[in-house]
Amino acid sequence: MLRGRQLGDFVLRECIGEGAFAAVYRCEQPLLGREAVVKVLHQRLRNSEVVFQRFMREARLASRLDHPYAAHVYAFGVEPDDGLAWIAMELVHGTSLARWLSERGAMPLDLLVALFEQVAEIVQNAHDHGIVHRDLKPSNVMIIEYAGKIFPKLLDFGIAKLLDDATSARGSASEFAPPTQPGVSIPGGLGSAELDDTLSSMAMGSGDIQLTQANATLGSPPYMSPEQWCDPLSVGPRSDLYALAVMAYEALTGHQPFTGPTIASIGEQHCNAEVPPVGAPFAPALDRVFRRALAKDPEDRPASAIDFARELRAAAFPPAAATPPPRRRLRSIAIGAAAAIAGCAIAYAGATRLRAGDRPTAVVAPVVTDVAANPASAPPEPRPAAPVLAAAPIPAAAVATVVVQIESTPLGADVFRLPSETKVGSTPWRVDLPREDGTQTFLIRKPGFAERRVVIDLRTGGTRAIKLPRAVYRPPGPSVTPAKPGSARREGEPVDPFHPGGT
Repeated sequence: MLRGRQLGDFVLRECIGEGAFAAVYRCEQPLLGREAVVKVLHQRLRNSEVVFQRFMREARLASRLDHPYAAHVYAFGVEPDDGLAWIAMELVHGTSLARWLSERGAMPLDLLVALFEQVAEIVQNAHDHGIVHRDLKPSNVMIIEYAGKIFPKLLDFGIAKLLDDATSARGSASEFAPPTQPGVSIPGGLGSAELDDTLSSMAMGSGDIQLTQANATLGSPPYMSPEQWCDPLSVGPRSDLYALAVMAYEALTGHQPFTGPTIASIGEQHCNAEVPPVGAPFAPALDRVFRRALAKDPEDRPASAIDFARELRAAAFPPAAATPPPRRRLRSIAIGAAAAIAGCAIAYAGATRLRAGDRPTAVVAPVVTDVAANPASAPPEPRPAAPVLAAAPIPAAAVATVVVQIESTPLGADVFRLPSETKVGSTPWRVDLPREDGTQTFLIRKPGFAERRVVIDLRTGGTRAIKLPRAVYRPPGPSVTPAKPGSARREGEPVDPFHPGGT
């Protein structure tokens, strides 16, 4: 019924999602010529001061964040004629992390580490602004692919908590996202009937509105921290860190750490069960990272989201241990240093005699012996014109490996080593190979796309970005598929293999 209505600078188009709190419309901003989404509070809830305040509060909290990985709020307001409350937000084109994992399976370790470093950035940015998200989950993280790379967008501050607000929500969550159109995500939660009942049952004091009922449990059960289940009043930034770790565990292994047939059984595991190992082929260091980030006591978790991301990278890609220099090199350095010190002492003594009026004499240096090999031996008498020994130069350490990185558009293509056609990974793919003369050829293959070969110089390595064109279907045999009625096919033009109305 609101299609075509103008709210501020935004003209509403079709409705693309609806929940217990609000409906979301695709819209157009004619002045700037861009698309957006407008979230409109349901008419039946406009007289509820509690719901109205929470709706406006969501807009204010999301507006605080100015980060490239956060979905932006453009404007919000209340219409004076009928009290319609609305929030205009960025329309995010992409794929939710939940759908990405469902379609492609577990993430490669290098891609996962890079992605969660970015997600940790925006979570940390929210915490720095005094905002606890309280509903981090894969459906609230959009993945955008651009120029062969991916980056996230964090959505849904509908149940966020403001740390410095006396009337902020003191608990958290059971909210389930409504269905939306594929490829389009709606920033901001739409609420649930369960949450509506909680809000409508709250008592309002004079001049003070308590937006969340004490000890109310809000959130998404598979990602809720133990304190969200047992002590909602204590929910803070480390609850977001717990949910971030659950998402990373799921993205790495393909399954959640705690599951069960009922919500109660899931909650019991979050509060009492040990974190299952990630298993082979991952390093045991990753288990230590997840046990720490998923600790039952918030104080036992890392101090911040950024700290968790650093620990995840260090466990996934441990720095190479420093190699001690060989004993022979240490011996040559010691001999050279001793010679230099002795030479300086003799030169100083000669200069002193010259100042005293003595006849100039030749400055000589001692012959240095290997004191380390024979500590008891005394140095021989100095001989004239003996050369001063210098420290031997230390040769630069030769680089034994080269870095090879292959990226593709779209991502997720399989990488095979030729000529054996052994699968070695999926794009984006990175590996250290031995430095040697010659080249190595890789085959990049993805269903529905034409395959490509990449030749890597093993003396230099490097990064290769490959764009995979869509495969062109050619029917077998000499027969020609008749052209569609009303269209003529030129000689040599590919035949459209798809039936009318196909994609």
